Amino acid sequence: MRRTKTTERHFVQIAVVLPAVLFWLLSFPSFAFAQQWKYALLVGPQSYPLRWGEREPPEEDMVPTPPGLDTSRTIPTAPGCFKVNTGGFYLAYEVLDWAWQGTLVIVARDLATGDILWQRTYNNLPRWGMVSLEGFTLPSYITRVGFEVVRSGYLLMFTRFGVFVVLDEPKPPMSPAWVSVLNISCDWARGESTPDGAAAALTQKLWENGRYNGGYTAYTRFVCDGAGNIPSEATEYFYLKRFIEGRFYGQCNDFADFLVCLITSVGAFQATAQRTHPLGLGYFRTEIIDPAGPLPPQQVDWNYHQFCYYNGNVWDGCLAFVSGSPQGPPKKLPRDTTYYDGLVAYYYYGQWQPSPSNGFIPGVYALDLPQTCSPTNPNAPCGGAGYGPNCPSP
Repeated sequence: MRRTKTTERHFVQIAVVLPAVLFWLLSFPSFAFAQQWKYALLVGPQSYPLRWGEREPPEEDMVPTPPGLDTSRTIPTAPGCFKVNTGGFYLAYEVLDWAWQGTLVIVARDLATGDILWQRTYNNLPRWGMVSLEGFTLPSYITRVGFEVVRSGYLLMFTRFGVFVVLDEPKPPMSPAWVSVLNISCDWARGESTPDGAAAALTQKLWENGRYNGGYTAYTRFVCDGAGNIPSEATEYFYLKRFIEGRFYGQCNDFADFLVCLITSVGAFQATAQRTHPLGLGYFRTEIIDPAGPLPPQQVDWNYHQFCYYNGNVWDGCLAFVSGSPQGPPKKLPRDTTYYDGLVAYYYYGQWQPSPSNGFIPGVYALDLPQTCSPTNPNAPCGGAGYGPNCPSP
């Protein structure tokens, strides 16, 4: 090659620039070798199955396992759900890092308070491996625990994820439990360690945060029979995602079904929904009650009322007793004595006949609402007669 002044100038430029580039690459190796997490996963005990609560069908809404970060997943960071006092965890990890060895720091916090529950530093670890979270067990009460993981090589890398701590395996209709529900239930019942304590806390919080709409059909729809009729003991669909998005605004069906979801999401017991009597077979006046939300204490006339039921007792976050005893939202009150006396002043017709006799588990959906009770007025008072699957248009 014949050397010219131009080529000589290029050689000079390369000779000047190349050392600077090498210095830059060696000083900041993450630019030369992409420094990032591949995964940081909590392994050992298996998480209870979860779904996000964002779309249907359920199989397309499932949360991947194990909990933690995996950059190969569509949603890289996923939560988990475990029983109180669970231990025996490990963290499996892999990073892309110029440094072969580094330090790993893991911190577990109670997300409600920020308090550190456990922390450990691991030195001289390779870029991939598994470490034991020796000495760590989840709290003995309902809460959310956050894990913070820091890898120190040439630079710092940080990731975080969380797990829900519940009393026992979630039960239908929260099997699998919805992340959107657990975010609420593990907040409202935080610190509770017994089924009764959790159910009472959730009932109280629902009454404090919910808003009764006066009896208009909202986020539930009855399931009709094959002939298009609403049976007197009809089950119902609960459009749970929409109810949460609506900030807990609805009628008694919504409150009862949501309380069932809250209680079962933390594994307290197999709560069900139940009504004061079969649909269409009663009409009664209440004692003075204080509905959830801004409506004043009053006596009201109802075609029926729906509540949360388990083993002969009632929890009701839709109202608080004013003239009944004990005052406040009903929590584990014997259904046919204390709860009845606090709720019912008298029947215009029909009688107290809780229905269905064993309660029912509502179907829960992350769908938009179907047709409304009235084709022209979505807030029309329908006497509770929401139209749902197999039902004819009004």
